[in-house]
Amino acid sequence: MGALSLVGSLGAAASAPMGVFLHRPPRRWSKLVTEIGERESELKAMNDRALRKYSLSLRFRAKSGETLTRLLPEAFALVREAASRTIQMKHFDVQVLGGIALFYGRVAEMDTGEGKTLTATLPLYLRALAGKGAHLATVNDYLAARDAEMLTPVYELLGLTVGVIQTSDSQDKRRKAYACDITYGTAKEFGFDFLRDRLLLRRMGRTQNDFLGEGSSHRWDEAGEQPVQRHAHFALVDEADSVLIDEARTPLIIGSLGEKAREQVVATYRWAA
Repeated sequence: MGALSLVGSLGAAASAPMGVFLHRPPRRWSKLVTEIGERESELKAMNDRALRKYSLSLRFRAKSGETLTRLLPEAFALVREAASRTIQMKHFDVQVLGGIALFYGRVAEMDTGEGKTLTATLPLYLRALAGKGAHLATVNDYLAARDAEMLTPVYELLGLTVGVIQTSDSQDKRRKAYACDITYGTAKEFGFDFLRDRLLLRRMGRTQNDFLGEGSSHRWDEAGEQPVQRHAHFALVDEADSVLIDEARTPLIIGSLGEKAREQVVATYRWAA
């Protein structure tokens, strides 16, 4: 899974932001920003149906093997127009530049209120075109739910589905959310779901590829349990300094009993009863 990162809390832009990148952006990125802006008049002339049809054509091209790098200007311009229509928020050029940086695997730093929520839509949409899913990992359930609710109209206009993972969700609800084109949730929930899936697959006696998420889509045991996650493809990390450094110091641990130990525990409780 590609781990791309945003430093700072997500927030909507109220005025033209002054984004700061940890590395000086290459000149070609500035040319991309100009090219994306030049497509604005063409897209504004389209109605919502034509915009969605254009988005679906990009998805077909991505699944047919065309590189996402070539699709970037068209994809970013589409998201910019969709956001302007649905949530009345237009990406500033510096946010577009931030989206390009994240797409290419850089860490981007933007202060609170400079529109990181909106910036994240650009690489998420482009990566989701491949049909393998795209995740946004944040620090708590509130932010995950808020961002998903706010941005769903943007993605839906472009023909993509959105899911959100909350701590209280059932396994079935989680499975449906992970099956969406774009999934919002906390880094901890993504991690624990991964571990629970590995325990299930181990109990089922699956192979190394299954443990890495590459096995058959028809994976279930006699009790009807199924893994909730699909193959890991792409993740965008919000609050990267917190998630990848501070929280990463505390390991995610799930205990599991072997079959023999399980039998002994059950027998002990029965004897005690």
